[in-house]
Amino acid sequence: MFRMRLKRKTILVLSSIILVCSIFIIIFNEYKTYSCENIKSDFIKDLCYLEKKDDSESINCYSVENTYLQYMCLRIGFRPHLLGFITTKFSSLKNDFSNLLEECKDYSKYHNLHCIYTNVASLAKDNLLEAKNICSQLKDEKLIGECKFYIASSIAMDIGKDTSKKIDLLMNLCKEISHISWRSECYYVLADELAMTKPEYFREIANACRKSNLAIDYACFDHVTYLMPVEKTLELCNILKSIKEKTDCFRGGGYIFGWRYGDIVLGTSTCDKFPAEYKKNCFKGLSEGIGRHFSHDIQTAISSCNEIPIEFRDRCFWGLGEDIGKRFNKDINSAISSCNEIPIEFRDNCFKGLCMGVGGRFDRDISRSISRSISACNKVPVKFRNDCFWQIGNGIGRHFGRDLPTIIYECNKVPTKLRNNCFNGVGQGIGRHFGINISISISSCNEIPTEFREDCFEGLGGTISEQFEGDIYSGISICNQFPSNLKASCFFVLGENIDIRFGRDANRAISFCNEIPTEFREDCFKGLENI
Repeated sequence: MFRMRLKRKTILVLSSIILVCSIFIIIFNEYKTYSCENIKSDFIKDLCYLEKKDDSESINCYSVENTYLQYMCLRIGFRPHLLGFITTKFSSLKNDFSNLLEECKDYSKYHNLHCIYTNVASLAKDNLLEAKNICSQLKDEKLIGECKFYIASSIAMDIGKDTSKKIDLLMNLCKEISHISWRSECYYVLADELAMTKPEYFREIANACRKSNLAIDYACFDHVTYLMPVEKTLELCNILKSIKEKTDCFRGGGYIFGWRYGDIVLGTSTCDKFPAEYKKNCFKGLSEGIGRHFSHDIQTAISSCNEIPIEFRDRCFWGLGEDIGKRFNKDINSAISSCNEIPIEFRDNCFKGLCMGVGGRFDRDISRSISRSISACNKVPVKFRNDCFWQIGNGIGRHFGRDLPTIIYECNKVPTKLRNNCFNGVGQGIGRHFGINISISISSCNEIPTEFREDCFEGLGGTISEQFEGDIYSGISICNQFPSNLKASCFFVLGENIDIRFGRDANRAISFCNEIPTEFREDCFKGLENI
């Protein structure tokens, strides 16, 4: 009798659990399939579509009716690095701006803010000064920068008329933005719009990209070429003086034919038009683009990559891996299975690209993305986990640049034995976040916990060669700012990277190391030997 009662009680408990789980699944599925179309407010509906842009490639930005939100939606799809600093529904909004604009006051704080942005963008066409004044009343550096970016977008989207006047307006507006990510993006949007509509303004495009990179390097010289005719790309690349600018420019010129068209023949004929010393950069871009273009069909991708000249083929499988990582980072087992289909001699390249895709891109809820990426990195083959966690650290450093407590908090989620890789990546990410402002990067690494500080500086050292552009004395000056016990490491990493800066010219690289102060010269040569 007792057993019967116990059995009946157990059945009731199990039934209750099943019922609760069923309700949860229904709610969860309704949340997942919730349609923006059910929202009555047109403005909130538009923001709903904008919020979903990073979660689904199927989101059609032309469903967004508001001109300025539609523009932002399109730009996120084209320049996903924006997800690292735009304001989202997950952002903490501390200031009260509910009464700033009468027409926005009835919205919740997040919707209110975007109502302000879009109204200011519209106002700027007739009264730029008043629009900027409203932005300034947000009293938060990041929000002011974002607000002024909406103004910049409203001007840039009509750059075809009164072009020279609008270039001057935008250059002055961008200069006023103190938040470095939004300042960089302001110059970037000017470069992009000129490239699309007025590519003959290639000198102004170069100037805008240079200003963008000086704030934060989001690869403007590489990406802007995707939008230009080949002959204008060649004109742009040829007027550049910096080795890095030229390298990025010619690489982008090749990449677009692989990524957008998957056309090896057309891409090869284009690369053959470029100067001999930069053809290899074009072919690297073409190869990487081919891999990404065919990533939805592994066998076609393998066949296409095998048509690439052998010296560039590794980049094709790397690009394939990165795109697989981006698409499958919620299903890492499928991503791993895809890379395991790659020919054995290039399988490592696929997995390294996969680690970049999994660890290097976060969505709007960055903390959730990092946790998901950490979980994925724990499942990749053991030999690639260091690289995977390094990529996470690099992304954390790039996204959170000035926010050291958050950087430390997020890296501390990584398993203890692999945490040093995260902080090494942070050093690289911070270095690229702050660019030529190397003293800020050094100060940031000095605030990293003692046991990981050297890792941060080692990662930071990897970005120094990007800054000095062959100016030996600038490179020495930067390394001399490192803590005394880490200077040797800086000169070592400098040696490891100078081959890239000098186009793998061994004689120039050796000459460079010979200019290093005597006490650190050996470290430079050791780095050079490590290539």
